[in-house]
Amino acid sequence: MKYRMKAKFEKEREEPRNCNPLPSSNSIFEVTLRLDRPHVDMNAATSTCRKRDLTGLPCCHVIGCSTWLKQDVEDLLHPFFKKKKYTQVYQGAILPCQG
Repeated sequence: MKYRMKAKFEKEREEPRNCNPLPSSNSIFEVTLRLDRPHVDMNAATSTCRKRDLTGLPCCHVIGCSTWLKQDVEDLLHPFFKKKKYTQVYQGAILPCQG
């Protein structure tokens, strides 16, 4: 993971201390964080704050639910940020262009 994105991810990991997840089913939660109350779907690892849709990193609401369920937070990362995907993208040769 790139340094800048890793720093953002670590910052998000500290925020769930203030989250209070309220389960409505095994995978659907309502999370209270200050005055905000987004809904979280753990099957898709998404929240109504839509932060993951923009950055690919899980938001603090999803991380809070993940720790409440005692799941590994690293599994919630988008595959783009994992080493396996990185090696797949750059495994082929990049041919030089004329010009």
